[in-house]
Amino acid sequence: MLSDKEFLVREHAEGDLEVFIKLIAPKQLLGHIHSELIQWMTRQGAKSHQLILLPRDHQKSRMIAYRTAWEITKKPWLRVLYISSTSGLAEKQLSLIKTILTSPIYRRYWPEMIHKDEGKRERWTISDISVDHPLRKEEGVAEPQQQPEQQDPERHAPSDEFFLDGKQRLFGQLAYLFG
Repeated sequence: MLSDKEFLVREHAEGDLEVFIKLIAPKQLLGHIHSELIQWMTRQGAKSHQLILLPRDHQKSRMIAYRTAWEITKKPWLRVLYISSTSGLAEKQLSLIKTILTSPIYRRYWPEMIHKDEGKRERWTISDISVDHPLRKEEGVAEPQQQPEQQDPERHAPSDEFFLDGKQRLFGQLAYLFG
């Protein structure tokens, strides 16, 4: 059970991506470029398709992982399909999202999201996860009945795609979106 202070911190983090990142990753260095990026991505009236062009090693993937975890936290019924140029890259990104969702700080503020015992989680594999939040069941989120066809890991997709609530969106390290 959260204290009143913890509940206020949680609400503030759910309302602001930068606050969320600073709460769950207090050692994560956010430069001015990251603050600007966060404000731009989450601004009122943002377009459905957003393109981020930053040089290598500017934490684009990490920012996408934080944004994904934040969106799932606010809307646990969301379905997200992350497709990258290779399955290994997509699995690496999912691993980062899983690390965020299972971190001690995250679990302190959102204990209802992921069952503490990995064996009792709804779905938790190298390529597929589901949060355990009760709203997910209440919303009646239908899980896919079959896995997408496996692609040749050597074949590179022309762009990464993000599917959110059945709508195809451009997504990836250079292309990013939440609807």
